[in-house]
Amino acid sequence: MRLAVTITSHADQIQLELRGNLDASSAYVLRDVLRTQARKVAGKTMVIDLAQVPFVDSTGLAALVSGLRIIQLNKGRLLLANVQEEVKRIFEITCLDQTFEFVDGDVTGGATHPDDRRLPAADVGNTTV
Repeated sequence: MRLAVTITSHADQIQLELRGNLDASSAYVLRDVLRTQARKVAGKTMVIDLAQVPFVDSTGLAALVSGLRIIQLNKGRLLLANVQEEVKRIFEITCLDQTFEFVDGDVTGGATHPDDRRLPAADVGNTTV
């Protein structure tokens, strides 16, 4: 399954919506996006919406942890939103549920702002095993 990342920027929040598996063949895309967006997150919240991510492996977890570190160094906050139960279990098994903040529901950041903009999705092909 391909991983697609849609980036939406609000005045006080950057939202990443992921679709597809977050695994060894796609984690580098998220890592690159997080590095780029982390520079813009100073004093803001980044929300990664995982509602459409059915699978995360250790490489995907590593990309999220790396992103969390970068965002915290830039004085930002990272929230993981709408995590599926199967994926949430991976966070619990690895005790990363104690490291990340989780939220459910609407994560759009409230009212629109003149600076709000939606950036094109990054797409990566996943290898089939």
